[in-house]
Amino acid sequence: MEKERIEICAIGGFALLYRDIRQDRYTRDIDTVTRNYSKRVNDLIKAVSFDLANQIILEENWLNNDNVFEDDVLSVERLISAFWEKSDWKFQNIDLYVADIETLFRSKLIAAEDDNLTGRKQDMPDLMAILNKMGKYTKAECSEFY
Repeated sequence: MEKERIEICAIGGFALLYRDIRQDRYTRDIDTVTRNYSKRVNDLIKAVSFDLANQIILEENWLNNDNVFEDDVLSVERLISAFWEKSDWKFQNIDLYVADIETLFRSKLIAAEDDNLTGRKQDMPDLMAILNKMGKYTKAECSEFY
């Protein structure tokens, strides 16, 4: 069976952990801005979640592209002016790219604006942690940046 190479453009909690921004060292999934994976890859993603379920708390869609609507990666990337940096982590069949800090800032800013609608409570603390990591502490500094 031929091995299928996949690309992960990580954003969200995993990317915050990777960049040492989120201090609780915890996420239940890896959000990615990539085209939809093949059925075979999606089946493998689910198989991994079942294999690990007894050892760690893991979402069935632990690797997901829920940020992408109808496979429109370019629209999402344009919306947040996304820039991906290739990770130096080595995997046999995975190319891992991680959103840079400015991309994380813009994506969390959009998510935090939606907090009242979605009920998500983690976006605002993440946004504040990103600003802290960037050395931005005042409203003026933040406004100047974005």
